[in-house]
Amino acid sequence: MGKSSRIPSKLNSSYRPGIRTAFNKDKERFLCVHFKLNFFAFTMDDSIRAALAQVALGNEDGDLSIAIDFGTAYSSVSWIKGTTLDINDIHEIVDWPCAVYSGSASSRVGEVPSESMYRNGIKKYGYEVHKILGMPGHEQWHRLTNIKMLLDNSAESLTIRRGNLQIIKDINATRKGTQPEISVFSIIHDYLLFLLDHSKTQLLKKNIRGKSIYAPGDPINFTLSIPEKWDEVAKWMMQKALTLVTEELQFGSTKRLFMISESESASTCMLEMLKIVWCAVSVWTC
Repeated sequence: MGKSSRIPSKLNSSYRPGIRTAFNKDKERFLCVHFKLNFFAFTMDDSIRAALAQVALGNEDGDLSIAIDFGTAYSSVSWIKGTTLDINDIHEIVDWPCAVYSGSASSRVGEVPSESMYRNGIKKYGYEVHKILGMPGHEQWHRLTNIKMLLDNSAESLTIRRGNLQIIKDINATRKGTQPEISVFSIIHDYLLFLLDHSKTQLLKKNIRGKSIYAPGDPINFTLSIPEKWDEVAKWMMQKALTLVTEELQFGSTKRLFMISESESASTCMLEMLKIVWCAVSVWTC
């Protein structure tokens, strides 16, 4: 495994390679999970894959694991309670503010746009941004899209990054002398705060046998998927922002955080798929 795929211990000593999961930008790649001679193949988004990765780490029964996919265009959060390899036990956070769905349970939106809007100290995120875009006066708002690209220093994201950096300058120009200026870090922090604040609210509402999925003070295992090409500054910034968010919300701790590189996870998944094929045509006990 190349050195570039690992996160240094100074950033996160709990990082573990070799997790059985896979990540893909277009979210169309299959993830195969093998358990003994039974296996399943299904399509899912990155946060569910990350949740499966957390399951594979082997937590104590009853622990809550939350996986965050901070995506380029859309983000999502998944959760699972206890240790299981059953896909039916992995759930997505839904009912994002201003999300529109047909009313059936299967149509409830599990992803939320990675966008934010600022105006006179007011902040809006996700589908709230889309709602404002359809209203008169939306031109007075400053809209940031693909905010994850603010952490990407590659040439491919240069145009998007420059555009967002200019918008940040425009926002700060309206704040001089009245409000604190915003930065790349605060943009990332604010969006993560939005994701986890809503997730916490949803998990406090959900009940299994009369109990909520999450109760204040419960331990939480976090999994965060990160691009391979991110440099150490981007990884540190994401981890630092997530740490502040969990402290502000009193919602778990990043002491139980696993940051998973996409390429290492994908290669591990491929090895698992080869194992599945071998098991299907042989009497090998897996």
